[in-house]
Amino acid sequence: MRFQPVVLAVAAMAAAVGGCSSGTTASKANTTSVSVAALQRVDWATVKFPLTQCASANFPIVLAQPVAYATPAPGTAVAIVVARCEASNPPNAVYVYQAAGAASTPDAVQTLVTEHDFWVATAAPVVSGSGLSITVDGYQPSDPRSNPSVHTVLTWTWEHGAYKETSVEPPHEFSGT
Repeated sequence: MRFQPVVLAVAAMAAAVGGCSSGTTASKANTTSVSVAALQRVDWATVKFPLTQCASANFPIVLAQPVAYATPAPGTAVAIVVARCEASNPPNAVYVYQAAGAASTPDAVQTLVTEHDFWVATAAPVVSGSGLSITVDGYQPSDPRSNPSVHTVLTWTWEHGAYKETSVEPPHEFSGT
């Protein structure tokens, strides 16, 4: 599985609200909605995504699908972003961001799909509570770039401050034709 631990202040936030009375329910909801609102204000076209293949070829990076916003746990708001090199397809990469101090510079906290996985997202990420799914296409070695033959849905669930992949990925690879 490909994920990096989320390095956040979520534990501190949970500790801060954990000892409060039930009268703070609105405060928890407001904290989450403010975080989602901050992420929705991000100009994703200006974010520097870590797609190394794009950078080495000097291609601009663009959004491959609309950004999805989620609150997978109380007090946690994230944006799920699918990005790709402007001049190529595949690959796509899928990142999870959280709001930082400045709304214009969110923090990348997890990589769900790397550009080296050679998945192409065919639809926007779908969020449902603590779950996340993305419909993707992949390639067999004989597939031309324009006709991937592997079609699946990748799924994750939010556990202990990060998304954990729950799907079994079918075999696929890309030969570059």
